[in-house]
Amino acid sequence: MPRDAHWQETLAANYWKSDYKNHRDTLRYLDAVHAELREVLKVLGLAKRDD
Repeated sequence: MPRDAHWQETLAANYWKSDYKNHRDTLRYLDAVHAELREVLKVLGLAKRDD
């Protein structure tokens, strides 16, 4: 999909940036985002503190 001409046109039309990640990189990214958001929620008192 990231090389598809229609997708490239959609990116350009919406001023989007292509940031394709394979399965492994996607999991790493989501794990990092989850950890970051969990810390924010803990600071705000909206998540359990499991530490």
